[in-house]
Amino acid sequence: MQIMKLLLIGPLPPPIGGTSVSFKQLLTDLQEEETITVKVLNTSPQPQLGIIGKLINIPLFFLKLLRALPSFDIVSLHASNRRMIIYGSALRIICLIFRKPLVVRIFGGSFDRFYKDASWCAHYFISLVFTSDCILLQTHKLVDFFSPIYPHSKLRWFPTSRSEIIKIEPEQTRRDIRRFVFVGHVKPTKGIREILKACETLKANNYLVDIYGPLQKGVTEEEINRARNVRYQGVLEPEEVLATISTYDVLVFPTYYQGEGYPGVIIEAYMAGIPVISTYWQAIPEIVKNGESGLLVPPKDAELLARAMQEFIDSQEIMAHCKKGAEMQAQQFSSKRWNRDEFLRICCEEVANGCDF
Repeated sequence: MQIMKLLLIGPLPPPIGGTSVSFKQLLTDLQEEETITVKVLNTSPQPQLGIIGKLINIPLFFLKLLRALPSFDIVSLHASNRRMIIYGSALRIICLIFRKPLVVRIFGGSFDRFYKDASWCAHYFISLVFTSDCILLQTHKLVDFFSPIYPHSKLRWFPTSRSEIIKIEPEQTRRDIRRFVFVGHVKPTKGIREILKACETLKANNYLVDIYGPLQKGVTEEEINRARNVRYQGVLEPEEVLATISTYDVLVFPTYYQGEGYPGVIIEAYMAGIPVISTYWQAIPEIVKNGESGLLVPPKDAELLARAMQEFIDSQEIMAHCKKGAEMQAQQFSSKRWNRDEFLRICCEEVANGCDF
């Protein structure tokens, strides 16, 4: 049996974020495959190095790359926006010189916005990245945007995915209470204050909202705990998220964050078998079908958010229907399907095709 050697380049936690968690999930899944050998070059920022340390770290990274590259069959870069420019263009040239296929995965859902705002110089480097052997984009919206701009590029939809989990039922004594959960960076653009306002206007009292995540942008624990039936529960480690979400009934995630793609926490909610309340924002409607796997509300609208929460509190029919829809969506975003099957198939295909020079 021939073993394919893959050099993965991307960010590992810490810090914890959608990009680093997804990249770690990919690495974990690939390490279970017997037909592939994986080495990782970590691109995560290291704040302890300071400005001078960071500047030194970039040439050290490329030195490690040049030393490792001859031993591998294929290279895959995983990055978002600016890091894609920094690493992607240089890596494309290096891979051409060494005649190694390059698969590039662009994280997040805002690369189209980034492209529109970029200078002509940045467009040149982006066009160089898009000559890579395969470009993986997180949303259909991004594929549709870049296809006419780079018609000769091999663009593929490659969504966020998560591992599956067996749902843990809530405690028997709490089944008369609808339990909502938020997991993510606790900041205004994730809709935190809309959640707090919505809870103050809810007619029902048989609900509970737990907030998990690092506090940012002036949001405080005291502000959260002052809201009716809302509690701040601290920060979860990535490996704790699925098991924790599975003990709740509904994920509430009213984001309007500019960099949103397919939020990993929504995929994790599906894997845990629970429906979602989110927003008509960016590509979220691609993965949350209103009335099917959850409910969608306009961004920054606390009143309609409260109505959506009330629907899940009042209606067992809506709850059961959306729960079933969430479980069906989980099958589409299984990490086994995407990381261990599709990604591996793409890499094997590009190795077989060889590097275009």
